[in-house]
Amino acid sequence: MKDSVKRDKNSLKRDIGITLLVGFIVAAGVFFVTGCEEIEQLWDEISNNEPDSGETGDNGDQGDHSTPNSDFVDEIDLSTVTWKHQNVSGWEVVSDLNVNIGGGWVRLNYDKASVWPRVNAPNGGDPIVGNPWIFIPNDEGGWDACTWEWLRPGQQQKPMRVVNGKHIKVKPYTPTSGWKPTSGQVYGWMVSTPARGGTPNTLDHRTRIVLFVWP
Repeated sequence: MKDSVKRDKNSLKRDIGITLLVGFIVAAGVFFVTGCEEIEQLWDEISNNEPDSGETGDNGDQGDHSTPNSDFVDEIDLSTVTWKHQNVSGWEVVSDLNVNIGGGWVRLNYDKASVWPRVNAPNGGDPIVGNPWIFIPNDEGGWDACTWEWLRPGQQQKPMRVVNGKHIKVKPYTPTSGWKPTSGQVYGWMVSTPARGGTPNTLDHRTRIVLFVWP
């Protein structure tokens, strides 16, 4: 009787041991498989992850560097402008403008000088691509916008002596008015595609308006 009970206890211990061993093996297998799946999933996420347009890529590029037209901000409120030549307030602003005046020259640096289409000047002279503009303070507290010359392809400067009523040719800045810029006065400056009478229209494009003091 005692031998039978002893054998039964040994069998029970063996069965419990086998059960625990099998459970441990199964649990270990599940842990291993789950761990592998999680590692594989994590690797996939890392491998497929790409920076969006606002993130810095491996080349250090801070996303999209394209310059929208809204970045070309006019330094004059267009609602205060009286257009003495063609009203180009609705034209697309496609270029920045850097102005420098001195040494006998008005320098208007913009990146469309060799890009805008060429047309023949009204007087039959060299082909032109645009007009320079001056914005003159008026008695109403606003600005009078006037073209004062032609610009040939690639040309980005004009003599200071041609900024006057003889070249503007609209009231009150007529050839007989004797008008010319006043030293120390701030004026606005702009370049557009042709916008003066008698010139075929090409593109409705212009630079932004920049303020600069006449020396």
